[in-house]
Amino acid sequence: MHTAPRSTRLWGSPSSRRARAAAWRRPSSPHRPHPSLSRQLALELGPFGVAVNSVAPGFVRSNPASEAQWQAYGAEGQARLLEATFLRRLGTVEDIADAVLWLASDASGWVTGQVLSVDGGRA
Repeated sequence: MHTAPRSTRLWGSPSSRRARAAAWRRPSSPHRPHPSLSRQLALELGPFGVAVNSVAPGFVRSNPASEAQWQAYGAEGQARLLEATFLRRLGTVEDIADAVLWLASDASGWVTGQVLSVDGGRA
């Protein structure tokens, strides 16, 4: 049986937390990872043992900008945001980190060219 060399893993995410927060409201936002880019890079780098994936995080209260955005929603807007999430809760930094750690681990060894939405499900 042929054993392939252990692959290298690359993942991407928007560089700005503010961009990620804004992308929550606009699914077609240019700040969300583009599935075609992940797939194209996976196609080109796969023969070299490189897996390429992206993480599309949902709204996380992780910094002053996201906290200000959360407060600006007001009680009614906050309730609407939670109701539009299958798990009925906001994500945490740990939720996002766990997804990235999984993508970087051997457990995701045959996963490439994907955009992993870590957003608690969206209604």
